[in-house]
This record gives sequence, structure tokens and C-alpha cells, in this order.
Amino acid sequence: MRRPRWGTLVAIILACVASSIGWSQKSRVFEVATDPPVRYWWGGVPEAVRAGALKTGDFSNIEPSDFLGPGACQGCHRDNYERWSEHRHRFMNAPAKPSTVKGDFGSMPPKTIDYFGGRATFTKDSQGYLMQLAKRELERTYRVTQTIGSRFFQYYVGVQIDGPEAAEDPLYHSEHVLPFGYWLDYEQWVPVVHVEKTREGEPSVVDSMRRDPFRDPAVHDYAQSCSQCHTTLPTGDWLIHRQPSFPMTPRGFSFDLESYVADNHPGLISDPPAAMSPEAVQSALLAITRKKAPVLDEASGISCETCHYGGRAHVESGGAVLPRMFPTSPRLFTDGRDPAVELARNPTNQNWTCGRCHQGTRFEFAAGMGTWNSTEHSDAMKGDCYLSADPGRRTLRCVDCHSPHQTTGKAWSRSPDEDDRLCLQCHGELEPATAREAHTRHPMGSPGARCMNCHMPRVNEGLQDMVRTHMIFSPTNRAMLEANQPNACNMCHVDQSLEWTLTKLRAWYAADELPDAFSDRPATIEWLTSWHPTTQMVAADVLTKAKAEWAIPELVETLDSRYMLVRQFAQIGLERMLEPPPSELGYRFYMFADERRAPLDAVRSHHAPDRDPVMKDPVTEDVDHYRQLVAFKPSSPSAH
Repeated sequence: MRRPRWGTLVAIILACVASSIGWSQKSRVFEVATDPPVRYWWGGVPEAVRAGALKTGDFSNIEPSDFLGPGACQGCHRDNYERWSEHRHRFMNAPAKPSTVKGDFGSMPPKTIDYFGGRATFTKDSQGYLMQLAKRELERTYRVTQTIGSRFFQYYVGVQIDGPEAAEDPLYHSEHVLPFGYWLDYEQWVPVVHVEKTREGEPSVVDSMRRDPFRDPAVHDYAQSCSQCHTTLPTGDWLIHRQPSFPMTPRGFSFDLESYVADNHPGLISDPPAAMSPEAVQSALLAITRKKAPVLDEASGISCETCHYGGRAHVESGGAVLPRMFPTSPRLFTDGRDPAVELARNPTNQNWTCGRCHQGTRFEFAAGMGTWNSTEHSDAMKGDCYLSADPGRRTLRCVDCHSPHQTTGKAWSRSPDEDDRLCLQCHGELEPATAREAHTRHPMGSPGARCMNCHMPRVNEGLQDMVRTHMIFSPTNRAMLEANQPNACNMCHVDQSLEWTLTKLRAWYAADELPDAFSDRPATIEWLTSWHPTTQMVAADVLTKAKAEWAIPELVETLDSRYMLVRQFAQIGLERMLEPPPSELGYRFYMFADERRAPLDAVRSHHAPDRDPVMKDPVTEDVDHYRQLVAFKPSSPSAH
């Protein structure tokens, strides 16, 4: 029988606390984090911990009974409610029904995708939506129960209702992420990506490591693996979900885990709770993580109380009791002295509100920023503006750039001038045009004079577009230049070499510690043949957006990369750039090498018939070299 894959959830080890420091040996503690310290207690929280904690009274915002759902906010906060109603957070997760399902189920003839030697078909019946897979004699059918996302792609959660496995297999009982999703802009079905971690290379994209969904389906339980960020959980349950990979909290605390579980999940507790073995406690906590998130007001996505915590006290007091911006409960014993500071709507708490989910470990560029999205808070904290040694400098907040109630949509809505003004709020010395031109060495209003183009370039893979990294850094960053990974200068000057860039940086910024270049070819062509797949994706993105016709032969060859997402980004750009586009010649980015040979020959004959690409042999993947430069930490509990 197939075992469920529980992702990063690790066995909990409950250790006895030394009696020499005055704590009861009956109290057992799990060290969730050490800097600052976060501890979960079973068998009672020691009096010494209680006495030294912040005094918060009986206020609670973490219990299931504290959560009322977004409908409770609508009456008083109508404008915010209406904006949230259109927010992509609301539809990050939802029950599968006609108003939420965007994929093309039930067309006649039915839509299909040929993949891995099999075919998936997408249909409907009287009970809802079906995903049917067939590969020679093997057949299986999934019932769709939930949706994930609705902006660029929509993925699906469901259970198998027919297949070759025995009835007790988790495929039939665990609501898990299904193998195909719908690409909304292109109206086509595609394989899901970024759901499971592979051994090397970018997650889920290197061809040799792709999973065959027909013969080897994965069971990534949605409630356990995803819902802690895609849905609105009571904060107490969230603390249990997130404990194996707890996000960086601004202050430490102790959590009376036993009393919380006993009061809110009594069916999982034996009597007496304090006598439960570590294995029994672990089993109870695993059962909590498997529970489906509550559906509130027909929305199970990210709602008001995800960020503002449980609002019962605020609502029932008619607004007299204000929400607190940090988890608070008689069961939580928080480090700090002044509740007015520690629990207030200050930049630290506001940023952690976002960072509770937008954090984690990704594959990284040489400078340390993640290569794909959803870890914006982790990346921001590695940069220069969110944390500063200068106590007089204002702390940048996520909400300075992102409205928490109004969705970003498919494209960034602020103008470049508005973006610059965000930076100039702190960097007022660059407000005068003469100062800005002296700093950027570019004319005012040009792309090279824009703060974010230089300090937050688009090197982060965001499903169907490259988006800005949230690690604010300098174009002179030696690590990126030394690894010949994307630099802001060559992302605009796509036809120039790295040597050209280094010469400019040395002359303009006295950057004498920069490395030497090793090629006089355009840096973007070097990126296309990099051993680092996201660097290849950035190159394909900037060259096609620049309509660099001189690079068409090299871009066409990128359609044959061994990384599926590199091929996807190359196809996205070339679809806009070429006529006929690759798709009309039969090319699909998810094809394997033998399948794409004929359509690739057609693309070459149409668009680069007499030109040989200026390519070099791809570097054979060297695992140690790869890990050293991208700083991937395979043992990290939060690595996908």
C-alpha cells in the first residue's frame, strides 16, 4: 500500500526539562525555533515562563471560536470587504463549483492533454468535475473537490474515485493536488509544477525527474501540505501546522499546546493528556493537520482573519475592542514588556503578518535571493531596506507597496513614477533630478533611472512571468556578477557583454572589487546556456521582451532545454515574437525530447533556416557546484 507523503512534517521529540532550573519534569517542551525562542509545552507551562511573559489579560484571537468569517466584517468595513471580494487571496482556495472552477471541463468534444505517453480528459457529470487519466491498460478517475488559484493558472484538489489501487489507498481518501492544471491566458491544460521537491535542479521541471502521473501518482494531502497558507485556519491550528517550518517571528513565545488541543480537539486526546507518550502526541498533531480548513461564507481562501486574527472580541464589542496584530491568548506567553508596543500595528508585526506565509527556502541565486515566488518576506529580510543598522531610517513595510485589501491583478498597476516615489520616501537625497542622474548615470524617466529596475530586477519566476525580487540589492553585487547570473545592466542592455557592464560599474561607482569577465559575447547569450535554469529563464524573458531578432537562433534552441519551465518561458516570449508562433507548429513546452523533435525542426526551418546559433555545449550538471552556488539547503524543513 502506498504511504502518504507528508512533505516536511517531522517527528516531534518531546524532551523532559531539567529540574535544576525549577521547572517540573512533567512539563515537556518542543523547541520550535531558537532565535527568537518558540516553545510548545505539553503537560503544563512552567510558572517561571508564565511569570516572565507579556501581560495580555484574557484577550484571545487564536481559538476556533474566535473566528467568525469575513461576513462579520462586511457591515462596518464595507469598502475593504468589497475590495477583498475581488482579491486573488479570496480565491486562493475554494470549493469546486461553477462560480469558482475556471478550467475547461465538459466541452464537446472534451478537452485533453497528451503527456508521458498517456492522455488526460476533463469532463463533468451530475456531481461535478472529473479528471480522467488513461495510459494503455491503466485508467484512473479523479473527482475535483477544491480549486487552487485563479489568476494565471488554476490547480485542482480532489480524490481518486476509480483506479487500480486497493480501496484503502490514500488516493481515495486524501484530498490531494491533482496532476494537471488549467493555464487561463492560453486556455490549455498543463502539468502542475512546484508541488513536490526533486533531487536536483529546479523543482518539478528537469525532464529526467518528472513524475509519471499515470503510473506513479503523488499524494500531497492538501489540508496538511498547503492549507496553512492557502486558507484561513484558526491561529492555534496554524501554529500546529507550521511548527515543523515555523516562519521567523519578531518575538519569542511559549504555547500551552496540551490545553489548546484538549479544549479544541478533544477527540484526539487520551486521559490524562499529560501522560500521553510522545508518539501519541505526534499522532494527535498529525490528525489536526489533516483536518480540512473551515469553509466560511462559501470562501475557504485567505480572508480577513488570516491577517487580523480571530475577530470575535472586536465584533461583539461593536469595535470598542481593537484587533491585536500578534497572536494573543491566555495560552500564549509572549516575550516582551509593553503590550502597546508588542501587539500593536507596527512595521514589525505588519511585516510578519505577511511573512507568516510569504517565507521559506527556495533554490537561490548566488546572492541569496529565491529563484521563484512566495518567499518575498524571506528575501526582503536579506536586503537593505527592511532591516537597517541605522535606527533613524524608516522600516519598509510590505503594505507600503502592496495594498492588503486590493488585488494586484495580472499586471502591476502603479506607474514607474509612483514606484520611484515609494523609494524616495526614505531616500530623499535623490529627489532632485540632478542627484538622481548623478546616481543612476541615466536620463530621468529612462528605464535605467528607475529605482526598482536596478535594485529589484525581475529575476523571480512567477508562474508565467518574471517578477521583481524582493531582496533589495545593488547592481554591483559581486556574487551575481561572479556567477554570471542576471545583473540589472544586461537585463536592459541585452546585446552587451559582461565586460562592458563591468567597465561601466567600475568607472561609475569605483567598484574595484568586481570580478573579471570571461567572454566578449552578450551576457544574455551566456545566460541562455547557463547551468542555472532560472538564469536561462531570465535570459529568454528579457531577450523576447526586447524583441532581439539577432538572438532568435539561440532562443529557438532554448526550446530544447532539459528544464520544462525554461522551455515554457522561452515559448511564452517566442509566441509573442514569432509568426507563426511555435504552438502553431505543434510545439508544447511540456513535451519530452523525442516528442518535440519534429515541431522544433519546423520552428527552426521557419525562423532560423540559415543561421547557426552561437551556443556552447551545455554544462553537465555538477551537483556539488550547483549546491555551492545556489545555496540550496535540501535538509531545510521549509524547502519545497
